[in-house]
Amino acid sequence: MVLKLNIDEQIQNEAEITIAGQNRTVAFNDEFREAAIETLAQINEILKDVDELMKEDKDGNSKFNDLSVDEQKNKYNGMMAPMRDCAIAFFDRYLGEGSGQQIFEHYHSDTMAIMKAIGILRDQADELLANDNRETRRAKEKEYTKNGKVKSKR
Repeated sequence: MVLKLNIDEQIQNEAEITIAGQNRTVAFNDEFREAAIETLAQINEILKDVDELMKEDKDGNSKFNDLSVDEQKNKYNGMMAPMRDCAIAFFDRYLGEGSGQQIFEHYHSDTMAIMKAIGILRDQADELLANDNRETRRAKEKEYTKNGKVKSKR
């Protein structure tokens, strides 16, 4: 008897997602994970600057409050624009040119919403990888044990 093994059925690293009202396919490969992590890291660096600007001293004052309204507006836009551009570029890279702007507009031009979407995709990619590792470990444990006891190799 010939063992038939379909590895394609056992390795699932692609997902069909619905985003901005459209179904799309994403491959959760090394490049995707690295790009998602890099994108979110870049956004987090900008958010650290925002936190620093908004941090209040012991009297409840922040650097942001010390700015004029025009300076506050410019500072805010100067921080949101790079985060938005970074998130849009991520989606353009993985879902096709122009998709980042479409997704941004679909979520009512909300930078935080598209950043959250990247986080959800990254989390799913990580979960898929973790599940694959658990299933592989369980299969190996089953192979080497029977009822919790090590199978003898005679």
